[in-house]
Amino acid sequence: MTKNTKEKITNAFLNLAQKAQGKTITIGDICKRAGVTRPTFYRYFDTLDALLAELREELDKEVFDVLTSYSPTEQTHSFEIITEQVLPILYANRTKLRIIYTSFVDPQWVKFLETRYAEWMRPFFRGKETLHGLHNDFLV
Repeated sequence: MTKNTKEKITNAFLNLAQKAQGKTITIGDICKRAGVTRPTFYRYFDTLDALLAELREELDKEVFDVLTSYSPTEQTHSFEIITEQVLPILYANRTKLRIIYTSFVDPQWVKFLETRYAEWMRPFFRGKETLHGLHNDFLV
């Protein structure tokens, strides 16, 4: 029941985010959509930011695990890891990701991704000042 209630709250938020069109989403809105009380919401999340942070982690965990376990070898290239392992994960989460990317309800999403993946990507651009006229930091 616990996971189901928490999932209902998260899904209610995503549903509201999909339709928000720039409107603020409140905890009351989420509770109403999920059919739960405020105390129930607070049993799972301290704040709306906490819900967003957990959603970020949930959407990113599998991808992050794949990429951080990746060790470049002669036989395996980063492109293969991305196409064979990362893209299927992104596809499986496409609905939630589309909502996060298009609704702008999580202003920290892009910063989260930058922080999480910049160091992983840097080695692929080492030794190149620019690529196609674009600076490495921009590419990363």
